[in-house]
Amino acid sequence: MTRALSDYDAWAELYDRTLGPAYSALKMGFLERRLLDRLPAGARVLDLCCGSGRMMAPMLARGFAVSGLDLSADMLRLAARNAPGAELRHGDARDFHYESPFAGAVCASASLNHIRDLDELERVFRAVHAALEDGGLFVFDINHPAQMAKHWQGRTAAGEIAADHAWSITPRYAPERAEGAFRVDLFRRPQGAPAPAGGLTRALLRRPLARRLRLRRLEAFAARHPDWAHRAMDFPVHGHPLDGVAARLEAVGFDVSLETLAGRGEVGADDAACFVCRARPALPRRMAAE
Repeated sequence: MTRALSDYDAWAELYDRTLGPAYSALKMGFLERRLLDRLPAGARVLDLCCGSGRMMAPMLARGFAVSGLDLSADMLRLAARNAPGAELRHGDARDFHYESPFAGAVCASASLNHIRDLDELERVFRAVHAALEDGGLFVFDINHPAQMAKHWQGRTAAGEIAADHAWSITPRYAPERAEGAFRVDLFRRPQGAPAPAGGLTRALLRRPLARRLRLRRLEAFAARHPDWAHRAMDFPVHGHPLDGVAARLEAVGFDVSLETLAGRGEVGADDAACFVCRARPALPRRMAAE
């Protein structure tokens, strides 16, 4: 996980201008219903794996005291710009500590799929539980094996072609190993090289009828533009069984419910899984030892 998340430095600026706002907008409705609307005014909220801070800005605007933790220094630099007023900390989601407890915590955009197994995931859950006050809420989304097996087929899923740069994301997943990755390809046009034929191609996912054609164009981009600077990065991900995730949450002291972004109780292969967890009071040390 450490290498995967610290590698976000390499495309932090581009992520913030492209996927960051879209992912945040997609998750904010759920976050407001299942977390923010349930917290008292001015409550302390932790954004775990906060990235470039796009989700912290609306929380600050609502008057919450927000802290963000991330392993990418460049993402935190952008978070300072996007969410001024948030307390930011460089750290690992599996091992962190805050002196004052939070009323709520969130971990969005399937960040926890970078955690390699359930034992490591339990470390995250223990750290979050310790950071929450009794009855505090923890909300996160995660991609699950059935969803990844269906949709992560090694085909380009998102991207953009502009006059001076292009980027694409290609997810893949091996169900037999419960492992995969999403590949990020970044292209920069060198000075003097011609712009892509056909002018600008932006916001590829906004035009459903042209989506397949445009994504195929991205898949062939490297071959058609060999003179452009090209960098490829793989970000490993892991598929965690939902019952195993729920069991680890309960083991560390959470009451757990599972639903979709739309609020449905049944999570299918077309849905990311959203966990809504409430921290039970921690047992006193003497009672826990007994």
